[in-house]
Amino acid sequence: MKQTLPRLWGNDALRARFAGDILARRLSHAYILEGKYGLGKHTLALQLAAAQSCLCKDDGSLPLPCGTCKNCKKILEGKSPDVIWVSREKGKTQLTVDAVRHLRTDVLTAPNDLDTKVYIIEDAHTMNAQAQNALLLTLEEPPAYVLFLLLCEDASNLLETIRSRAPIYRLQSLPLETVHEYVLRHAPAGTSLPGGNDLEQLLMAADGSIGKALDLLSPKQSAPILDARRAAMDLLQAAPTKGERVISALIPY
Repeated sequence: MKQTLPRLWGNDALRARFAGDILARRLSHAYILEGKYGLGKHTLALQLAAAQSCLCKDDGSLPLPCGTCKNCKKILEGKSPDVIWVSREKGKTQLTVDAVRHLRTDVLTAPNDLDTKVYIIEDAHTMNAQAQNALLLTLEEPPAYVLFLLLCEDASNLLETIRSRAPIYRLQSLPLETVHEYVLRHAPAGTSLPGGNDLEQLLMAADGSIGKALDLLSPKQSAPILDARRAAMDLLQAAPTKGERVISALIPY
């Protein structure tokens, strides 16, 4: 079976759906990728951009995207001028209408060397109403060569008119064992993983999010959680009849 969107962990049904649409040449012009922090929205967006332009997409013996053709390499290495990230300005809490107006102007320019020009809009849920209405004008009549990927934590914060023009796909929380396997394989170089039962406790606190699990490997973030858990266990041993009520009151998530 062809391996699809291999850098995204879990979410098998979602990966299969996107792969089928890409191979059948029936991708929509826009998608809303929804999910809490750390579930892989950025990874999925980049994988979709590469898969759409992969020169080997129809080779059943290779993954989708293949990761080795010239298009895949440029996109996955962040070197393609046709994959544009639209982000909030540093220090800003909203994605402003100015950023969207720049996008609308840029959309009129055809791709440089790919067939598809991909706009990845980060924190799309932070667009104010003026910015969303400006984007709506482009979503209603986009050029044929454009793909919009709107990343957000909660799609309900987007105007209904935006949501009606872009299918919403939600990334699911991952099983504990999947997060554990990822961390073991991909923990940043030089990271010292907690010993004993501490690593499992931190991964449980990550609540199915790989991004949050990686953040919790930092001693600054892990210390309060581990200290609270140790305190909870001490109390549990001292007053075993209180059980889960004691733990739930003391352990932060």
